[in-house]
Amino acid sequence: MSNRPEHGPRSPAQARRALLGIGAALFVGLAMVIFLEIMVVRSAREKRAQPSATRAPQSAEEEEEIQAPEITAQSIPAPDELSLEEKVGQLLLLTIPRTWTADDDEAIGTICPGAVIILKQNVRSRPQVAQLSAELRSVVVAAEAPPPLIFVDHDGAKDSYLHQIGLTAFPSNATLGRRKSVDAVRNQAEIIADDLRSLDVDATLAPVLDVLSDPNNTLVGKRSYGPDPEVCAALGAAFVKTLAEGGVVACAKHWPGCGAARPTGEGETAVADVSPEQWRAVHRVPFARAIDAGLLCLMTANVAFPALDASGVAATFSPTIVGGLLRAELGFEGVVLSHPLQGDSADDLAHAALRAVSAGVDMIYLDTDPETQMGVCTRLLQAAQEGQLSASRLDRSVERILELKRKLLTLQQGEQD
Repeated sequence: MSNRPEHGPRSPAQARRALLGIGAALFVGLAMVIFLEIMVVRSAREKRAQPSATRAPQSAEEEEEIQAPEITAQSIPAPDELSLEEKVGQLLLLTIPRTWTADDDEAIGTICPGAVIILKQNVRSRPQVAQLSAELRSVVVAAEAPPPLIFVDHDGAKDSYLHQIGLTAFPSNATLGRRKSVDAVRNQAEIIADDLRSLDVDATLAPVLDVLSDPNNTLVGKRSYGPDPEVCAALGAAFVKTLAEGGVVACAKHWPGCGAARPTGEGETAVADVSPEQWRAVHRVPFARAIDAGLLCLMTANVAFPALDASGVAATFSPTIVGGLLRAELGFEGVVLSHPLQGDSADDLAHAALRAVSAGVDMIYLDTDPETQMGVCTRLLQAAQEGQLSASRLDRSVERILELKRKLLTLQQGEQD
């Protein structure tokens, strides 16, 4: 038997005392929780109230925000409404220093370029990139020039520099090409468009439409959708069309297709050894399909195609490849962007730019410092004043660039509705 005392039913008084004890305990516990919360809030307030000298430096996100200027159809004039200086500025896509500010870099506000590209060196966070886009536009619009296109170099692959700030990562184009799924590429392009619009970005240097006909090609590699021209064409066209529907311009590359190109030596132009028949049956196919899908912008290759142009010059400088095959044969009326030009000085780069424009290129990619950019712009302006760059040729490219901006505005307004 148990030795514990037996307990009978509690009296009403005992029950009331037990309930009062439980209530008191709960009250004390709740009071402690409230006290702790008050102390935490007080501590946080005290930290915020500390003198500014003891605070960490403000991040880009904490700095005063600059609102992006409102862009309307009236923001994009006709070519004859622009000065000669403004027309020359429209021909240029410029890079910017690592930590860009309008005070430190006068090139953007002076040149008022047609486009600016934000590269890895300029990226720290999503809010910072969106703010940078707004500032770049504001500086140019404040000078009463057409708003610049804001570019990035992003195709969504896992090695893209924009993944460091949280943009969605996708498999490489090579992987997508093996899957042969148009729906997967459409989904990718839709998400990329949403991501880039959240950064106030207008265009991206994608997709790569080079058919990887040479498996040893190191210039393109996994950025290509693969060796099948029909797969490259179907996936590339889907990317272009879907991206545009999301309000972002695709700038396909590298015309006329460098999937068979091989380096020839340091400092020398790479060469693609393909016959005209091979080019038409293989490398031409994705570009033709993308143009049919509404491609608005295209980048040339700094690669020579001796079978297409016996002069041996790179495609960027070839009237046959740009003016003949692209403009006349395929009927492309969009903007042709050069591959980044190479040169040791402003004179070298200006000379290369004039050669490219003479070949049919509309916009020149200058990846150099602001001082050199200013020098190139000055020399191009001089060439336009002296007739070395004809007024008709200049106006034709400026009209294409402004028309691209009008079409982009329509796409973005439609995407917002």
